Amino acid sequence: MESTNTSHIVDAAKTWISTQTGISSAGLHVFQFEKKGADYEVGIEGYSADSLKRYLVTVNISGTVVGHREAYAANRGGGDFTLITVAFVFSLISLILFGIYFVFMLGLFFTPGIPVLAFIAIIPLAFFVVSLYCFMRVNRIRHYLNEGKYLEAYQENTVGLGVLALIFNGIVTGILLLVARSSMQPG
Repeated sequence: MESTNTSHIVDAAKTWISTQTGISSAGLHVFQFEKKGADYEVGIEGYSADSLKRYLVTVNISGTVVGHREAYAANRGGGDFTLITVAFVFSLISLILFGIYFVFMLGLFFTPGIPVLAFIAIIPLAFFVVSLYCFMRVNRIRHYLNEGKYLEAYQENTVGLGVLALIFNGIVTGILLLVARSSMQPG
């Protein structure tokens, strides 16, 4: 995680968190280290008043802190991940069913004597496209939760997505997304 080239970045992040929180620098540990554009995002965690605190500190290449935010608590996301995974499965099922329905309706277009029904094939195509959009967003939320990026997952899981999923991906998917959003709120 820490290389000789970037150890000064980690040290700068630890020192900054130590001065801001009063947690000893020796009691701080790195849980994340990512390059974000020209800067680095360093995840620092440590115990303060018997509770684990997590911070994300943005440090530039020269070792100057350019931003920070408190990360979610370490135990967040377990239940949220389960809700989102179940929503993902139901979204996938809905996507497959709309795809099958679209292919069936398109098949009617090529049936002699029923070309009028070809117009009706546009309706399941529209449902399929919106369902695909919702599915891709749910997958992105799963990806964020899997990486421990709870704030990004919360920002991706909007009420609008929950309502769209409720209409186009089924009641179960929509309700699970809305329930997961309420439990993911930063606190």
